[in-house]
Amino acid sequence: MNHDWMLDVLEDLKSFANTHELERLAEHLDSTLNVAESDLATFGGATRVQKRNGSRLVGVHPSRRTC
Repeated sequence: MNHDWMLDVLEDLKSFANTHELERLAEHLDSTLNVAESDLATFGGATRVQKRNGSRLVGVHPSRRTC
């Protein structure tokens, strides 16, 4: 089962925090996104990878590749 919806919710919350100048909250949500991505990748339910600049792309986790 794909759990990327959780990452979408966290990203939306982070965007709201940034828009409303809630810097500390945005920083915490960024850390939370990192933890969620890591845990979901381990779990095998996430299909996202994080780029160094903080933007997120949809991709296939290495453990889910077929070739």
